[in-house]
Amino acid sequence: MKSLPIGILGVIIVIALSMDTANSAIYMSAHSFYIVFLGTAAIFLFANPFKNIITTFVAVKSLFEKDKTPEEVRSLVEEIAKNKGLEKDHKIPLVDYALKLWKQGVEPDIVESLLIEKNEDVVSTTEIPVSVLKNLSKYPPALGMTGTVMGMISLFANLNSDNKAAIGEALSVAMTATFYGLMYANFILLPLADRLHIRHKAITNRNDLVLNALLKINRSEPLSFIENLNLEQSYYEQAG
Repeated sequence: MKSLPIGILGVIIVIALSMDTANSAIYMSAHSFYIVFLGTAAIFLFANPFKNIITTFVAVKSLFEKDKTPEEVRSLVEEIAKNKGLEKDHKIPLVDYALKLWKQGVEPDIVESLLIEKNEDVVSTTEIPVSVLKNLSKYPPALGMTGTVMGMISLFANLNSDNKAAIGEALSVAMTATFYGLMYANFILLPLADRLHIRHKAITNRNDLVLNALLKINRSEPLSFIENLNLEQSYYEQAG
């Protein structure tokens, strides 16, 4: 997580250094803002079921939250192996689901099947925001070009011999829509999608390890087998 705020700050610095700060007003255009940012928001709502929208917001929020360390996960697994009755919310859906099933007295064979299904569901859920943002990222540049074309139409429709001197300024305003679209897609949406993809792979690896431990606990295998699980794999190369 440490690299996330550094990256955000880096993006802001790069944009600030690249812009003509002495004449920053040339980058301001309500017309461009509406068509790119509000247009993208409208398409986001139009193209996605409400469940996917909520899942995406939750996933982006989770990027700013601290994840469990390998030591914490190992300690949790060992504690559960000794006592299936733990009721605390551990913020690992697979673990909390297993504890719920054990508390309800579900048969071990059924627990095993349900845990495997739950793992597939969790992994699938973490993949949804990646697809949503990658699909959404194609729209801001297109909307930016649309805004530029609209600005050009307006410019040529009102062009006459009396306002030729204003052509440069009018073109500048028209091009800001393309600028907004490219910046929004390449500095916000695509980096977020890549970040969520890394997190998706991390959670997939973690859940495979945790699922293996929970299945061993469910089968009442010796504690030594669980303690020897390799919880130091690539999941712990944290996306942060």
